[in-house]
Amino acid sequence: MPIQILALLIGLASTAFGSVLTLLISKRKNKAETLGIELDNANKVISIWRELSEEQICKVQVLEIKINELVKALRELEDKYEKQCDECSYKKFYNDKKSA
Repeated sequence: MPIQILALLIGLASTAFGSVLTLLISKRKNKAETLGIELDNANKVISIWRELSEEQICKVQVLEIKINELVKALRELEDKYEKQCDECSYKKFYNDKKSA
């Protein structure tokens, strides 16, 4: 009977040892896999932000071109307006001298 108890205890001890060893190894493996998944997710987020920022840079460049065109057109209109005002002022001044 003591041999059977000894065999039973050895069996239980080896099972427990195997279970603990498997638990430790699988815990390490799961931690490494989780870290890998987190790194993949971080890389995906970085690439998404990079694409979005590149799109925004292109939009900003297009808007800068449009702004420059509008500023140029505004300056041309201001010049035309000043010329017309100068002509109006000259005519008014000239007409005032004639009537006096």
